[in-house]
Amino acid sequence: QQAIQLAPGEPSFHVALATSLEAVGRPTDAVTEFRRYLEMAPSAPDAPRVQAHLDALVASLAAARAASSQAS
Repeated sequence: QQAIQLAPGEPSFHVALATSLEAVGRPTDAVTEFRRYLEMAPSAPDAPRVQAHLDALVASLAAARAASSQAS
């Protein structure tokens, strides 16, 4: 997060933060950062891989919400 504060226009910092947020159990925040990265660098070489990962993460969150709703 400090790196982003120092250089907010650097897309790679956002994908790095997203990966870290996901690793520590903050997937919703990770989604935000993955999206920010893709907005900033839509033609980056890894953009298709990041988009696929983002899509899978969003689907996983939606499935978890649906399961949680059914359990209630």
